[in-house]
Amino acid sequence: MIRNATLLLCCFLLAQTTCVLAYWQQRTDVSINVLLDDQAHMLHGFESLKYVNQSPDTLHTLIFHLWPNAYKNDRTAFCDEMIQRGKTDFYYAKESERGWIDSLRFRSEGLLIDYKPFEEASDIIQLELNRPLPPGDSMVIETPFRVKIPRQFSRLGHSGNAYFISQWFPKPAVYDSRGWHPLHYLDQGEFFSEFGSYDVAVTLPENYVILATGQLQDERERHWLDSLSELPLQTDSFYRSASALKTAGTKTVHFSGQNIHDFAWFADKRWIVRATSYEGPAAAGPVKIYTACLPAHRRQWKDAPQMVRFALEQYGTRVGPYPYPSLSVVEGDLLAGGGMEYPGVALIDRSAVSALSEVIFHEVGHNWFYGTLASDERSFPWMDEGMNSYYERLTQRLWQQQHSLRSGPGIDDVIPFYLQSVQEDQPAGLPAPEYRYVNYGGDIYAKVPLLFESVAACNGTEEVDSMFREYYRSFRFRHPYPADFDTIFARHFAAKGFSSSWLHASLASDQPLKLSIRSARSINHGVQVRLQNKSDIATTALLQIGESGLLVQKAVLFPAHSDTTLTVDSVTSWKYASIAGACTDYSLRDNSVFNRLFRRKGVSIGPGFGLQRTPAYRIFAAPVPLYNIYDGRSVGIMLHNLSFPLSRFQFIIAPVFSMGSERMNGVAGLSYSWYPRKSFLKEILLQTDLKTFSRDKSDLNIKDPLFARYFKEASALEIVFRNKDLVSPVHQHVLFRHYHVYEQGFGYSLSPADSLYRPYLVGQSNNYFLVKYAYQNRQTFHPYGYAMQAELGATFVKLGLEARKRIDYDLPHKSLYLRAYAGKFLDLQNTSSNSRYWLNSTFTGKNDYLYDALFTGRSEISGFSAAQLYEKEGGAKTPTNQYINPLGRSGNWLLALNLSSDLPLGKLPLRVYLDVQTTADAKRLNPAGNAVSFQSGLELHLIRNLVHVYMPLLLSSDYQDYLKSVFPKDRLLKSVTFSVQITDFNWMRTHERLFGLLVQ
Repeated sequence: MIRNATLLLCCFLLAQTTCVLAYWQQRTDVSINVLLDDQAHMLHGFESLKYVNQSPDTLHTLIFHLWPNAYKNDRTAFCDEMIQRGKTDFYYAKESERGWIDSLRFRSEGLLIDYKPFEEASDIIQLELNRPLPPGDSMVIETPFRVKIPRQFSRLGHSGNAYFISQWFPKPAVYDSRGWHPLHYLDQGEFFSEFGSYDVAVTLPENYVILATGQLQDERERHWLDSLSELPLQTDSFYRSASALKTAGTKTVHFSGQNIHDFAWFADKRWIVRATSYEGPAAAGPVKIYTACLPAHRRQWKDAPQMVRFALEQYGTRVGPYPYPSLSVVEGDLLAGGGMEYPGVALIDRSAVSALSEVIFHEVGHNWFYGTLASDERSFPWMDEGMNSYYERLTQRLWQQQHSLRSGPGIDDVIPFYLQSVQEDQPAGLPAPEYRYVNYGGDIYAKVPLLFESVAACNGTEEVDSMFREYYRSFRFRHPYPADFDTIFARHFAAKGFSSSWLHASLASDQPLKLSIRSARSINHGVQVRLQNKSDIATTALLQIGESGLLVQKAVLFPAHSDTTLTVDSVTSWKYASIAGACTDYSLRDNSVFNRLFRRKGVSIGPGFGLQRTPAYRIFAAPVPLYNIYDGRSVGIMLHNLSFPLSRFQFIIAPVFSMGSERMNGVAGLSYSWYPRKSFLKEILLQTDLKTFSRDKSDLNIKDPLFARYFKEASALEIVFRNKDLVSPVHQHVLFRHYHVYEQGFGYSLSPADSLYRPYLVGQSNNYFLVKYAYQNRQTFHPYGYAMQAELGATFVKLGLEARKRIDYDLPHKSLYLRAYAGKFLDLQNTSSNSRYWLNSTFTGKNDYLYDALFTGRSEISGFSAAQLYEKEGGAKTPTNQYINPLGRSGNWLLALNLSSDLPLGKLPLRVYLDVQTTADAKRLNPAGNAVSFQSGLELHLIRNLVHVYMPLLLSSDYQDYLKSVFPKDRLLKSVTFSVQITDFNWMRTHERLFGLLVQ
C-alpha cells in the first residue's frame, strides 16, 4: 500500500514537473544610467543586465538588438522598408540627422565578451559568451553605450529639443521554445521582448518634463509634476512662442518597474501636464495618471485625463486589472502611425488630435494586448493590434454614447471593405512585414476586430469579455502564441458555431464574406427563408425576423458555398428578415428582405461620398462648379454612387447650367467592373462616358453670340493585369475605346441686306477607335514606363510610342525627367482635310479632337486660354497657333525628346526644360529651314505637380521668329504657357485616387 502510494505520488510529481516544463521564458533584469546631451542630441549610458536562463538549454551565445543602428545609414532593413513604401526622407537624410549606437564594451564576471554582427546586420549582434550558461543559471552583462539620437523618422528620435526615446539600448532578443527571435528594426511591425524588471535613471536639464515606463521614484519630481498639473492655462501669446527658458542645472530622475518587457521615455520642455488617479477594481492597485500635451493643442487635450481613465476602466473591467502603478500619455512627433505604446506610457502623434479619443484608447489598451499579453507582434500582429482594436472600437462607442457624440464611419470602416471589393485583400494572419502598407491597416486594425465583433453579435459582448478575461488570467506576463489563444477561444465558442478552425480560416482567407437572403415567404405560422453563402468560409450569423414590436433571433450556420432553406416557426406577421452579426460582409444590400412585395429596402440619398454598407441603395449628391470661357461659370449637382466599398456598377450624372451660354451642359458616366479571382487579370472594366459643352463661340455682326458645342460618347473596355507579387510597383493595362463625337462649327453667310457676314452653325459626326497598351513601373527610385497606341479614324491611322523615365539625383525630391515620343501618321485618303489629325509638336485644345483633355478655351489661338497645353505627342511648350500652319506639324512622322530637371534650390519647385523635335520634311517646311527645332526655359510646378507653368528663354530661330511676329511687346510675359498634368485619368475613379492619398 505504501509502495503504491509512493508510486502515485511520484507520478503526480512527474506530471506536475512535465506541466511546468511545458512552458518557460527567459528573464532579463535591466539597470540603466543615462545622460541626455540636448545640444549634441546624444545619450551617454551604462547598462547592467542580469540574464536568467530559464530554458532547458545551455546557451553559448546571446543575441542582442542594437535598434538605434537602424538609422545608421541607407543600407539597413528600415531604410529598405521606407524606400519600398515610397518614403525617401531617411534615405536623403544628412549624416547629422541620422542615428546610431556605439561605444559598446560588453563584460561579464570581469571579462570582455566578444560580439559580431548577426547575419551581417548592423542592428543585431551575437555575443559569444565566455562560459556556457546552463539552465537555471544567470549572468550579469554590463556595457557602456552611446546613442546618437536621429531626427524623428520613426519611433526613436528628436524634434528640436523634444525627445522620443524608445528602442534605444542594447536589448536581448527573445529566446523561447521556438528558438531565437532576432528582429530587424522596422517601421511596420513591432516587437517581441523578455519580461523582467527595469531600474532606469535619466540625467537631463532640469526644465524638461520627463515621463516614462515604470513608476517615478523621486518625490521632488512627483511634487513638481503635480504642481504643473494645477497651473491654469496661460494666454494664447504664451503658447504661440511654444518655447521654454534655458537652464544651467540638471536633474536625475529615477523610474522602476516589475514585470515589464520594454522601457521608453519622452521629454519636452513645453508640455502642459495634467494629473489624475484611479483606484478601483479595474487596476491591481492605485494608478497615477499623467497626460502631457503641446501648447498648441491644449484645448483638444483638455479631456485627455478622463479619456485615459475611461480606457483603463473599460479594459481593466472587461479584460483584467491594469497591473502597473502609473500610466502616462504624452504628445509629440511620431512618424510610425498615430500613436505608439510602451508599458505604462504612450506617445500620441500631434497629427492625431482630430481622432484623439480613438488613439488614446488604442494606445492605452496596448498595456493589455502587448504590455501584459506579450505576444510576438512581428509574427502575429493580429494578436496585439487586432485584439486591441476590438476593444478600442468598443471603448470608443461607449465614450461617444456617454458624451452624446456622433459616431460616423472612420477610415477603418473603409479600408478593409475597399480592399475586399477590388480583390486586393490579404489574409489577416500574416507576419507584419508581408503586408502592403494599406493592407496592414485594413486587415490587422480593421478586419480582425470585425471578426471578434461577429462573435460578440451572436454570443454577446459579455461572453467575449469572459473569454478574454480567461486569456488574460492564463497568459499575463507571458508570451502567448496562437495555439494558446485557440484553446480558450474554442472552450467558449466552439459549441456556438465559432471554433478555432473558423477563426484561423477567417484569418487565413483573402476573400470577402458574402452572405445573402435570397427570398423569404410566409408559411403556416412561420417564415421560410432561403439563405446563401457564396464565400469560402463557413460561418455563423444571426437570422433576425422582425415582427410588430418583436424581434426573433436565431443563430444560423452558413456552410461554405451553400444554398440552404430554413423555417422560423411561431412568426405570424413578419415585417423583415435580415442577417446580422456578419460584420466582415462588405456588401449588405442583399442581407435583408422586406415583406412588401418581397422587395429590399429602397434608395437613400446622402451628401458627398460615403459608405455603401446599408440595406438601402445609397446615392450621393455633390455640387459641381465648372468653367470654360465659352459657357462661363457652370453650376449643377452631381448624383452618383461612387462609394466604398466599390460598387461593380458605378454611375455619375452631373447636369449643369452654364451662365455664359445660358443652356444646360454636363457629363455622365456608367461603368461595370469585374475582379477575377486567381487570374492573371486584375480587373476588366466596361465604361461609357457622355459629355457636352461649348467648344467655341462667335458674335460676328450679331447681337447675341452663337455657341458651337460638342457631344462626345466614349465606350471603353480596359483590362488591367495582375502582378504575382501584391507589393509589385508594376502596372499594366490594355485599353480599347470607341468615340462618337458630334461637333458644331461655324459657317458664315453674306447678308444681302447689309453686306455683312454672319455666323451660323454647322455640325459633323465622326467615329474614332483607340487601342493602347501601357506599362508603368512605379518603383520609388527611377520609375519608368512606356505606352503604345493607335488611333483610327475613317480616313487615317495614327501610331504613337511614348517612353518616360525619371532619374533621381542624390538629393531629396530632385530628378531628371525624360520623355521620348515617336509618331507615325498614315493618311488613308491622301486628303488635306486630314490635317486636323496630323501629329503636333505642341498639343493644344485645337488638336484635341477626342475631347479627352480639360481645356478652358479649346478653340482659342490667342489670349490666356490659348496658352494652355497638354503633354502629348511632341510635348513642346511653345504653341504657334496664330500661324495658318503651326510649326512642328506633320502628316508623316514626328520624333520628340522632352527633358526637364529640378534645380538644386531647396524646396523651390523650379525646373529647367528642353524640348527637341523633328518631323518629316522639317527642313523644307520650317520657315527658318531648321531640320530640328528646340525650346528651353524655366518650369514651375505647383499643387502636387499638377499644374506646370513654362517660361521659354532659349529657342531655335523658327520659334524666335514666331514670338517676335505675334508679341512685339512684353514678349517674355506673353510667351508663358501652362499645362494641367492630368494624364490617363479616369474621372469615375476620382474617389479611388483620394483614397490612395488618404492612406499614404
